[in-house]
Amino acid sequence: ARQDHTATLLPDGRVLVAGGSDFSGALESAELYDPTAGTVSPAGPLNVPRTLASAALLLDGTVLVAGGQTTTSEDLDSAEVYDAATNTFAWLSAPMGTARSGHLGVQLLHNGKVLISGGTSGGQLVTSAEVYDPVTGAFQPVDSPGTARRLFGASFFEVPYTGMLLATGGFDSSAQPLASSEVFFYPTVRSDKPDYAPGETVTLMGEGWRPNERVAINIRESSGDPDTNLTATAGATGAFSNSEFQMNLLDRGVKFTATARGLTSGWTAQAKFTDAITSTLDQCKDDTNNDNLKDPCVWQNGSINPGDSAYHEGDSVAFRIWLDGLNPGSTHTVTIRYDFTKQTSGGVIVLGYDFLTHPDATETATSQRCNNIPGGVGVTGTTCPGMSGPDTVTIPPDAFTFSSLSAPNAALSGQAVSTRETAGRQVVIFGGTFTSPFISSIGKDGNPNTDSDSRSQVTLTFTVGSGSAAACTTQGQTTTCAVNILFGGHLAKGTTDASGWGTGRGASSFPGAAISMRMHSVDGDSSGAVNRSIQPAAVLAPAQGHIIVDKVTSPSGDPTSFGFSTTGTGYAGFSLTDAAAPNDQTL
Repeated sequence: ARQDHTATLLPDGRVLVAGGSDFSGALESAELYDPTAGTVSPAGPLNVPRTLASAALLLDGTVLVAGGQTTTSEDLDSAEVYDAATNTFAWLSAPMGTARSGHLGVQLLHNGKVLISGGTSGGQLVTSAEVYDPVTGAFQPVDSPGTARRLFGASFFEVPYTGMLLATGGFDSSAQPLASSEVFFYPTVRSDKPDYAPGETVTLMGEGWRPNERVAINIRESSGDPDTNLTATAGATGAFSNSEFQMNLLDRGVKFTATARGLTSGWTAQAKFTDAITSTLDQCKDDTNNDNLKDPCVWQNGSINPGDSAYHEGDSVAFRIWLDGLNPGSTHTVTIRYDFTKQTSGGVIVLGYDFLTHPDATETATSQRCNNIPGGVGVTGTTCPGMSGPDTVTIPPDAFTFSSLSAPNAALSGQAVSTRETAGRQVVIFGGTFTSPFISSIGKDGNPNTDSDSRSQVTLTFTVGSGSAAACTTQGQTTTCAVNILFGGHLAKGTTDASGWGTGRGASSFPGAAISMRMHSVDGDSSGAVNRSIQPAAVLAPAQGHIIVDKVTSPSGDPTSFGFSTTGTGYAGFSLTDAAAPNDQTL
């Protein structure tokens, strides 16, 4: 439990919760909430306990945590940066201009800097404000607010009033609530779209600069290509527009950072834009009428719930990836990550997806792959069937074996995934071919023997086809193509036979609200990661052999009862009448 902590939404949809306090004082611990998986996992920790600190997401996806108080109620002038890639906090070498807590700390919209304002220091209201500039890694002073305040609200204005932050309310030095508001003005730069296709023109716009000021614009690419330098001149209102930058026809999946600098004022602002690949992940629901009997695959991008699942432990959930906006003949990677283990509150290890399979292992997925193509993908029901394939790659054995464990997990000691893997395990691709190194070994994120949860992951390498074989489309001089990748996730069995992990250790017993399959990254970039989940309550007990006897007469409604006799222990005779309901019997 904690209070007065920070909570920051990360680009991948998770929430970073850091610091705060409990009955013992300020906390240095941090954790990550994953809303898709319904899990909370450790992060950090902070380098120093902090309560009443600020936290702001930076343009590069890291998080600046600044100021706050320690366990001795001493106000802090230090800051640190959280990096989700390493799940660690690092000290920021530059101190804040003023130690403070209970202050505002927010990234300025269409600017990229973080405004630090108000709060208290040594029990007194702080009258000053400062900004953190991620370009220089330092804090610098800005105009002080007209009214000193703490614990106040802040809102931004959008087009056409960009470059304005409204600060409202809060408390004054006498701890009295304030009814006043004031506006902080700052310069901006922004692109007309967040994402562009190869060959498209980028329009950069800015507001809040000095009238008639020349503005230098530097554009840096994540691909390592040389920087582009442009200039623009602000008008009488301080606004500018520049449309000189054009996307490279060969670029895909590149991130761009535009830094604008006023040559008179020295002010700076940053914006991000991309030419990212369109990516989607769907999963197959296999019960359309809530009767717990399998129906043909229907693709959906939401969670699989008890009402639309006929999946049993030992079945494989089918998944479908679409990647669009790819250059013909280009090579890419996709990393798939899935929930492997999770411990109950009593420390019992339970398995979710224990290995990957062919998409048709237990479903009719491949033949349904052209149905319900998601929006944003340029492939249609007409062009999809003409895509080349399928090309397949064999999924390597998972080499993981549980180590020597004590109670309550002693029964898992020495148990291996490979002895439970089924035959014919393949990933399927349409519109491209798998290319060396084809597929990586199965890795682990977290230690299944000791950690509260762990995930398995694998990386695929493929090359895009061309023409109609990859559903390519051409606009002007730009041609982009698509691929369709399918695979299955095997739901672990909680049985005592050789294919199971033991009673209560299968997918239907998985702790928490969801078992997740994740398209973790494309070409190493996880900013567009997508999770799909199935609720443990939607997973049925391991399937047993059964026979359904269904009485159908012609004409229908025959009132005559037919008697059936049975042999074998546990079976009794029965009768069926077509005019009665139900008119079938399951053995």
